[in-house]
Amino acid sequence: MDGIKNRKLKYFISLMALVFMIVSTIMCVEPKSNLDISNASLPIENSQEVEQPSNEPTSSWYSYRNSSQITGNGSVALPWTIYTPGNLAYIAYMIQQGYSQYISGHYKLMSDLDMNNYYWVPITTFSGVFDGNFKTIKNLILTDSSATSSGGFGLFDTVTGGTIKNLGVKINYSFGLNAGLGSYTGALVGLTRPDSNITIEKCWTSGNMVVESEKPMAYVGSIIGYASTTTSGNHTTVVRDCFSDLTINVFSATSDVYVGGMFGHFDPATTLLSANVSKITAANLIFRGELAVYRNTKTPVISGIVAHLASEPVNGQTHSISNSYYCSTKLGNATAVEKQADSNFSNVGGLTDNMLTKKDNLVGFDFDNVWEHEPYIEVDPEKKLMPRLKGFNYPETQYVILTFILDDQPYAIRYVQKGFPFSDFPLLPDKGDGTSPGWSSRDTEGRYYDFNACMYSASFEAVYIEQSHLAVVTYMAYGQKGIEIKSLQVITSLNIKKGYCAMRIPPISIAGYTFSEWYADANLTIKYDWSKVITGNTVIYAKYVPNRYTITIYDGTEVINRLTVNHGETISSFSPPDKEGYTYEALFRNDKFTGSAYTLNSKITSSFSLYIKYTPNPVTVTFHYEGPDPDTGIWGSLETVVNLFYDETIAPEDYPQPPLKQGYDKTNPIWLHDNQEWDTETPVTDNIDLYAQYTLNTYTVSFMYPELIRDVVTSQGKTMLIKEEFVQHGSNVVAPTDVEVGSFAGYKRATPKWDNQNFTNITADKVFVAQFEISAFKVVFKGNGEEVSFDVEPGHSFDVSLIPTPPRKPGYDQTPPEWDLDGVDFENIIGDIEINAIYTINEYTVTYIMPDGTSTELKVDHGGSISTPPTFDIGLFEKLVYSAEAQNVVQDMTIEVSIQNYAYIAYIFAGGVALLGVVLLLIKLLRNKKPSVSSTFNNRLR
Repeated sequence: MDGIKNRKLKYFISLMALVFMIVSTIMCVEPKSNLDISNASLPIENSQEVEQPSNEPTSSWYSYRNSSQITGNGSVALPWTIYTPGNLAYIAYMIQQGYSQYISGHYKLMSDLDMNNYYWVPITTFSGVFDGNFKTIKNLILTDSSATSSGGFGLFDTVTGGTIKNLGVKINYSFGLNAGLGSYTGALVGLTRPDSNITIEKCWTSGNMVVESEKPMAYVGSIIGYASTTTSGNHTTVVRDCFSDLTINVFSATSDVYVGGMFGHFDPATTLLSANVSKITAANLIFRGELAVYRNTKTPVISGIVAHLASEPVNGQTHSISNSYYCSTKLGNATAVEKQADSNFSNVGGLTDNMLTKKDNLVGFDFDNVWEHEPYIEVDPEKKLMPRLKGFNYPETQYVILTFILDDQPYAIRYVQKGFPFSDFPLLPDKGDGTSPGWSSRDTEGRYYDFNACMYSASFEAVYIEQSHLAVVTYMAYGQKGIEIKSLQVITSLNIKKGYCAMRIPPISIAGYTFSEWYADANLTIKYDWSKVITGNTVIYAKYVPNRYTITIYDGTEVINRLTVNHGETISSFSPPDKEGYTYEALFRNDKFTGSAYTLNSKITSSFSLYIKYTPNPVTVTFHYEGPDPDTGIWGSLETVVNLFYDETIAPEDYPQPPLKQGYDKTNPIWLHDNQEWDTETPVTDNIDLYAQYTLNTYTVSFMYPELIRDVVTSQGKTMLIKEEFVQHGSNVVAPTDVEVGSFAGYKRATPKWDNQNFTNITADKVFVAQFEISAFKVVFKGNGEEVSFDVEPGHSFDVSLIPTPPRKPGYDQTPPEWDLDGVDFENIIGDIEINAIYTINEYTVTYIMPDGTSTELKVDHGGSISTPPTFDIGLFEKLVYSAEAQNVVQDMTIEVSIQNYAYIAYIFAGGVALLGVVLLLIKLLRNKKPSVSSTFNNRLR
């Protein structure tokens, strides 16, 4: 029960303290409290107004770029190394100039970079690999002057491909996006527009970013302001293992504002008209910073991860976000994503500070290799156990504990960054007995404690002071003579128990002044002794001295002077140095001389730069040249006057176009100054005269062979040009008298005549052609002993309509004859030509009618013969008989074939042979007279 009562009492006290702070802020007077310290009128931050720093830098890092320590060649094996802010500015400048090897190159950051003093112009377009090497780019300053054409704000303006990894970026500056400038703002990347795959991994951002935009749409995120996608190909944008504790404040009256912890906007993964997928995949992200929008008349969108997603899904495609969280303790009711029920999200939402310190709540996070928790610090374990990336050299913040004790029990605990002032004393309850509550100025160890710079942990006891023992200590802000603050401006009044020492409270902030020391007297001569025991009401005086400001005066980029002045002082007069060719005009606050000129005697409240504007003196250029008089047409002197300013060059369009006169019209006049040709790049620094120098025309006179003998000339290795001369306008030439002609077929060798005999007063380019005596060539057509010939001049063509019909030839009349024209060129006759007729001999058909009625055809040329007529199968005593012979055939023929039978002749022959045998046998028998034989023979005969 006691614990519950104590908690309720703490809640009540905290609520009362909050009410007390609000009332104090609104009334801007010291609160009516009897506490000895909590009623100090300390400066209170107004969350509705964040002012621009008064010492905004006016120079870009471009002006301090250098490549002195950069090594490598931008390849994967040898990346360009970056050691200094000037190196980084050099790389950014080369990319801005459009050098492709730098846009797509590989880089490695070799040391932490402090970008203070000068503003940063974002890296305009990047598609390479930037390895931060676990280094940090801090104090990155972005101002209105940082604007680029695409409107992307951040370390990078636009990323179209490649990888950014292992990099920390700390923005510790406020900047604006005014009307007309872009509205895509990310501490790391303003705009992604993938032409190839993009990867951002192991990166973090921190610091404070104030954005002011009057554009129709404003998209702001700690990693990427606007994540665009494309439909020209399938590209993926991957963002993983990144965190941010950036504080973002956006001011806009007219914009539709979208502020996301990590991203301002996602385009859809595809469009309605495209099948190309361009997804964004985000995983393992943590946003633990703060977001706020002010002065907006519309309804701004504030989301922990992504503020705005274009409608999805389109063509069934969605982006993917997984294992990504934001700190709900700081963002309250904000959602992780503006809206998107159909998107592919898992484990995306808000976690409290305490939940973020537990590994089990961070699903999918690799705490072995990628992530870690900030080291445990006893004084503030929950705050210092936030997750962060491994490998970076984070500056560790140290804290002290101030413990406040009431009735021997801890009443309140305050954590204060070591070395910082403290004024948040807990409110004590009023006992109602007429005493005034307060806190002891000494800790429980008896040590006087300096609350202006808390250096160690300590405990303090509450005291209730009776009126008879009460002393009022009044703290006054008091200035030196001439300081524009009230001579006795009350800071606060504290109730102190007599016999105790006064508390050393933090001084208030007064614009333009710096606190110096506490004093015991109004003359600020005796420093206050904090060990002094208070015996009655006391006044302690805070001495403030005016800030000292430096006014740097430039002529261009050259420093002319540096003036040191106190806050509130003025520059009463200024004597600019003389500048040859220029007249001093005024001083301006920027090097573009925009806005109003700086007014002398203006009270100075910050350091700044002034730029001298010199007006160049006028100069005159007089051009002298010749031209016709408009009335008489007589040639005379003309002039044109051009008015310039000192050190200007003459624009090309300001040069007059002098009229060209006959004989001088082939070459434009040149301009002479002091008899030297005038260089058009020379700045004009005084009144000058330029004179036109005319050049007399030069003409080309050529003596040529006639075109009709080109082939003959070139066949001998000659050119058609006999002679060439260059003569000035109005000069004479002499024609060649002995021309090397050669033995050209069809031409007589002789000194040629020329087609034009006018060789005097040459006023233009001329070509003279040699004329030769010509003999004709013969074109002869021959056929069947006949001949037809034609005469053709050399080099001329033959009229093909004159070609005769080839004569016919007996025995060759079935196919009409042709002329053999193969390789004959009738267009350019350069010699005699003989053309013969081509004849085709007649072919006849000899038809044999066979004994069985069939026929056989054989072919034979005119006058030819068939030596082997066709055959036919016949018997032993049969013979083929042909009705005619195919000899010296001169026409088609038909020959009948018949069979003749010889069987009866064979029979007669056989009978005769048999009879002869019988006779011979009988004779033989009669000679031998042998009966047996005879008998035998007779028997056989029978």
